[in-house]
Amino acid sequence: MALTPAELDDLAPRLWAAVQAGDRFPALLEGISYDDGLALQVRLLRLHQAEGAVLAGWKVGLTSARAREQFGGVDVRPFGYLDAGHVLASGASVDVADIPRAAVETELCFTVGERLLGRDLTVDQVRGALVTVAAGYEINQRQAGTLRPDLAMGAAARMYNWGIVEGSGVSPAELHRAGFDLADVEVSMSWAGVDGVATPSLRERAGDHVDDHYLSIGLLARALADYDLALEPGQKIITGAVGRFPAEAGQTWRSEFSGVGTVEVRFT
Repeated sequence: MALTPAELDDLAPRLWAAVQAGDRFPALLEGISYDDGLALQVRLLRLHQAEGAVLAGWKVGLTSARAREQFGGVDVRPFGYLDAGHVLASGASVDVADIPRAAVETELCFTVGERLLGRDLTVDQVRGALVTVAAGYEINQRQAGTLRPDLAMGAAARMYNWGIVEGSGVSPAELHRAGFDLADVEVSMSWAGVDGVATPSLRERAGDHVDDHYLSIGLLARALADYDLALEPGQKIITGAVGRFPAEAGQTWRSEFSGVGTVEVRFT
């Protein structure tokens, strides 16, 4: 049975205290539902903002059939909020010592230009409200906890996001007018160590790995509307990984997204 708003209000500060003490998945989360997890995340966002954090945008989770199959074929798109303090420009250096089990994922990163609110946005409405699509990375973390996390607890943990790196980009409207489909973006990913020698790790078509990006953003807006939230101008959105690799100190990762741009990050 889903928790009541009052029960969620009581649970959120206790969860926040546990997280601050190093337990991301404390025993008090046992048995929560998926909807409880998202509702807790929104409450944790408010607590984080009260301590000075700035909301920078959102990630959309489970944006591929393969990812959804890992959770029994559920048809949901969990969101995760992005902390402005961890929104980085291409070329940034990131200390992985502070990120538990860090991983780097190639993802397209969109910037919102006009407010997107509602449960039934069309693909054209979504595309028209976005000002930039850029090459990007998501940096994930896998934090420790008392319990082994499931989808509901992952939703409470903003789907393991630590931060994002945004590279160069273009206008989605211009791409559309040129007849360029984001599904056809070819993503290449390579890394170099301290010797500077590049090692290719991935070359894939984006559409073979993730859903239609504009559809995913529309579903994100629908999910946020349940919590009286919208996609606001200036916010960043990442829409699913084409590839994922462990992030290790001494590596510099670089990716090219055909027709879109490039992105680079260094791990120390």
